[in-house]
Amino acid sequence: MGAVATPERLCRFVAGEWPATGDERGMPVGWRAWCKAREAWALEHPDGLLGDFLDAMKAEIALSREWLANNEKTGEMNDEL
Repeated sequence: MGAVATPERLCRFVAGEWPATGDERGMPVGWRAWCKAREAWALEHPDGLLGDFLDAMKAEIALSREWLANNEKTGEMNDEL
């Protein structure tokens, strides 16, 4: 059986593609839904592009820190990572 391709929408965040969960805590709307989808994919496909569950979580933490730092500098809300 060949490798399963990681869905492109899990490889980058665009707020408009994800529903609000109500627990974004300062992150763009849809952030938690995207993270949960990435984590679920990583659990099912640990050898995939996202890596295993911990790899996915580490990437999400790094992206959230980058997003917060960039928006703090510019004062603008950018909904893409």
